[in-house]
Amino acid sequence: MHNVAAAVMLMPVATGLLQRLPPPSEQSELVNKFSRAVVLTVVYAVPIGGISTLTGTGVNLILVGMWKSLVPGAKPISFNTWFFFAFPVAFVFLICFWCIVCFIYLRKGTSRALSSYLSKAHLKRDLEALGKFITLLNLSFFTS
Repeated sequence: MHNVAAAVMLMPVATGLLQRLPPPSEQSELVNKFSRAVVLTVVYAVPIGGISTLTGTGVNLILVGMWKSLVPGAKPISFNTWFFFAFPVAFVFLICFWCIVCFIYLRKGTSRALSSYLSKAHLKRDLEALGKFITLLNLSFFTS
């Protein structure tokens, strides 16, 4: 899946989560920083994941095409070759990004500030509102 398609699919999930929070003018600083962290996570995590696979982002395919034309005698870049090179790089980027988000945007007390808006009881009620079939599929998430 291309990284732009993944971002388009994930952004409604992020905005749905953020709509449960109060308006920005009424948010505490911790909740405001959490809101920024959610959006930044979608925006930055998607290209980090796109690095991992050859078709994850268009730039990877451009590099393969340039590799074939600039170094015609070299071994071509395959999906396996790309994955074994790029996955460790993407993993390191992901860990670094996670640390940056945690240190800058998520401070002590964030979970307490968010608990009145994003508690398990609220999420369970929203899940049950989706209907019987969805509730049966996801009930194990809330019972564990």
